[in-house]
Amino acid sequence: MSLTSSTPGGGEQGVARPALQIAKNDSPSDSKECMDPAEGTPAGFSKFATYSRKFERTLIRYNLEARGVQRVLPHETDALTWRSYFQPFFFWCSINLAAQNVTLGMLGPFIFALSFRDASLCAFFGSLIGSTAVAYVATFGPVSGNRTLVFARYTFGWYPTKLLVILELIVLLGYAMIDLVIAGQILSAVSANGSMSIVVGIIVVAIIGWTISTFGIWAFHTYQRYSYIPQLIVFSILYGVSSHNYDLSTPSQGDSRTIIGSRISFLSLTLAAAITYGGGAADYFVYYPVTTPPIALFSITLVSLLCSFTFTYCVGIGLASAIPAIPAYEAANEVSHGALIVAGFTESTSPSNFNTGFGKFLAVVVALGLIGNLTPPTYSSGIDFQVLGKNFQKIPRVVWNSVGVVIYTEGITWRKFSPTFLP
Repeated sequence: MSLTSSTPGGGEQGVARPALQIAKNDSPSDSKECMDPAEGTPAGFSKFATYSRKFERTLIRYNLEARGVQRVLPHETDALTWRSYFQPFFFWCSINLAAQNVTLGMLGPFIFALSFRDASLCAFFGSLIGSTAVAYVATFGPVSGNRTLVFARYTFGWYPTKLLVILELIVLLGYAMIDLVIAGQILSAVSANGSMSIVVGIIVVAIIGWTISTFGIWAFHTYQRYSYIPQLIVFSILYGVSSHNYDLSTPSQGDSRTIIGSRISFLSLTLAAAITYGGGAADYFVYYPVTTPPIALFSITLVSLLCSFTFTYCVGIGLASAIPAIPAYEAANEVSHGALIVAGFTESTSPSNFNTGFGKFLAVVVALGLIGNLTPPTYSSGIDFQVLGKNFQKIPRVVWNSVGVVIYTEGITWRKFSPTFLP
């Protein structure tokens, strides 16, 4: 049974792979440890597994994705159309135009005491280096039809890849925790006198992210195709109303060695944030046909990542640079970095604007924009759990997606919560 994919081409005509491509029997994902979720339930499965298989069949019936680590075969790929080339650009923009990158940019002036110029340059080059690796990994999706860490078995071997999977799961779930914390901070800050608990905002965003990732790559890509639009609008407004407060003249603080160390540290931080996507970059393009030009996918991914990273980082850098000169920014930053984003909208001219409804509405849009950044690690975590081995593959991807959501949500809400906590 052919699965409907999410790529924007929408074609039903499969594209044959040339002989030089990996044969089905040679793919690590097609070993005996990989099971087709559409097939019957093997003997010995628990009732839970049986119900999970039935749920997967329901997803397939409604043209939603139930696939886990199984390789995407030639007849299951979409036709390559002009829309296929735009999708990666929109996809990465939707992921990166999110508040967590704004808060990361704040660390340049606030933690490392860098000037606006130094922090912006470090953010740009760090993003460039990290995004180049991600763009390269993304090209393996169409070529192999395998997910990123399934393909890694060719280079690292069967068992070493399991270690990579564990490390990648830690990164993915930790990254999702950051998204939820910032979303909770923003939603709490816009409530009346901070009356809404941060935990409530965390749970709301987690449920929405789980819903999108559970129904597979079709729903995932469809959401990402459009979710960048409101984020681009609200961040442009944030630039417009707050940029006159940015400190563009104060130099980096410290002696020459301190400044060099701060530059390297912040550049490394922005590089690490970008390269994090590398562990799942191929996951999102396995339904692209093998005829997809690698240089095109590489270039589009690189440009999209670099533009979106730089755009959001500079917003955060600018807001943080204004903290010493704007008392309202300083007060908001003492609450949380999310509250500082809210202050960027509502404290643009005077403290009397803090309670303006429109500014708070824009802040809510920013908070909900984190769903676009939360969905990729949630989706990829479900696949990565299955890469761990046969027993893990007996449990469907949708169940592992749910497990990942429970882990990163409960990991925050069970602890004695601090509003400035960033894992």
